[in-house]
Parts: sequence; C-alpha cells; structure tokens
Amino acid sequence: IGLLMRVLAGVDLACSEHEAPRLALCRTGHWAAADAAAQALLAEVGERAAAAGAGLREVELPPEFTALDAAHRTLLAADMAVSLAREMAESGEGVSDAVRRFIESSCEVPPPEIDRGWKTVRACRERAGTLFAADEIVLTLSAPGEAPAGLETTGDAVFNRAWTMLHLPCLHLPLGDGPGGLPLGVQLVAPHRDEAALLGAARWLARRLDLALFG
Repeated sequence: IGLLMRVLAGVDLACSEHEAPRLALCRTGHWAAADAAAQALLAEVGERAAAAGAGLREVELPPEFTALDAAHRTLLAADMAVSLAREMAESGEGVSDAVRRFIESSCEVPPPEIDRGWKTVRACRERAGTLFAADEIVLTLSAPGEAPAGLETTGDAVFNRAWTMLHLPCLHLPLGDGPGGLPLGVQLVAPHRDEAALLGAARWLARRLDLALFG
C-alpha cells in the first residue's frame, strides 16, 4: 500500500518501525452481532498489544454512531441510483439482480430520510475528533466472525460501514482461522488522512503478533 501510494499519488508513507502505538479498543454498538470467537480474538489482541508496550484504553461510541450503519445503506443506495441511472435505463439487463434490488430500494426512501442520514453522518464526523486522541489508532473488529463459506457473499459489513462514513482509513490484520477454518482477524482505524500512522501501527502490531505481513 505504501509503495502504491508513493507511485500513484506521490505520497511517501514510509512504513518504518514506529514506537508502540496508542490504541483505543472499540467494540462499537454492534458488539452483540459478533460471535464468541471474534469477541475473544479482539480481547486477546488488546491484551497482547498492551503487554508488548502499546497504550490501550477502551472507548465506547455514543449511541448515534450506531445509526451510521443504516445511514450508509440508505445513502449508498440513493447515490447508486443517481450514478447508475444511465446504465439502468439503457442496459438494465446487464445489472445484477442484487444491485438492481439495492438501487430500487432507494425509491422507497423519502427525501427527508436521506437528508436526515446526511445530517447524522456530518454530526458523527464532527464528534469523532473528540472521541479519540490525535495519535490514537482504533482497534476493533473487521467482521462479526470468520469469513463466510463459498463465494455468494463477502459477509456482513456491519463493522465497516461506520468507519467508511466517517472517512477514516482502515486496515485489516488477518490473524488466523476461526472455528470453521476460515479467516478471522481485527481492524485498525486511523485518524482522517493519516494512512502513515495506520501502516506504522499495523507493522508494529503485526510483529508483536508474529504475523509475517511486512517483510
């Protein structure tokens, strides 16, 4: 990622060894959706990071942040309806059934609800800066559990949508397999546009967890 950013955007993220990061362990309002294996893994990673020297505190997101998940669905469907309007009108048969149903769902949402969704997003973006220190990296789940079997779906994105709406860079650390033998891991989230801090923290944590991800 660092190499690609340097080549494509002229941004040098210099993924070098950093000092022990400050981590904010965040379960989010969707914690109940996570299975036991995922919950246990997040707790274990937090304990191992703290034992290795990382700063660690727990942060509970305010209730309104839970609404970002529904807002993401509503606003994404509305935006897709606009951006894919020509494709739907001229080549609708080439659009998958899943995408078509998702876009059509936006037609059932009244404009005031879309406006409320954007207001929720703006309010949460403003408040996010007060919840975490400027040099803190959020440690949270990547998904409710291990990857789903088969290729029908990539799984439930309930632990991803809020960070996307907040415009925060995220990185998944694969930590092994879940009870069913499929991948399971955790997610790191950095302050807005601070990909360098994200990669630095990821490298530090990966080495302490014996993950051969950065060479």
